[in-house]
Amino acid sequence: ETAENFGILDRLTTIPGNLHEVSIPDTAYDLAIVANVTHLQTPEQNTAIFDRLHGSLKPNGELMIVDAFRGSSQGDVPLTLYHLGLALRTRGGRVYSPRELHEMLGDRFHRPTITPLDVPPHMVGMLVAKKR
Repeated sequence: ETAENFGILDRLTTIPGNLHEVSIPDTAYDLAIVANVTHLQTPEQNTAIFDRLHGSLKPNGELMIVDAFRGSSQGDVPLTLYHLGLALRTRGGRVYSPRELHEMLGDRFHRPTITPLDVPPHMVGMLVAKKR
């Protein structure tokens, strides 16, 4: 609906299914977006997802990760409560630092840029990394 409202629906492809199992075409996309996912996965699962998405990107394609990140001090309390909630409802989920996500991306991507999203609850950010 948002893509339609912005007039870009013709440039958006969604792939329904389990992100660990769904078929993803090789070198098909300029941008892959992983939103609200990494905090639910183990480091090994995130690395596997990033591997799969790397293969789906065209040369110089980008991977965007939108998730909870430590940023503004305004977000410290909400982020701490979010950590607690993850510990109570998941087996291995947690909020990863941008450095940890960069390590999971490995040498398949250039050094990512991090942009805090200055919206309540001030704990969400965007990491963008270009395919090598």
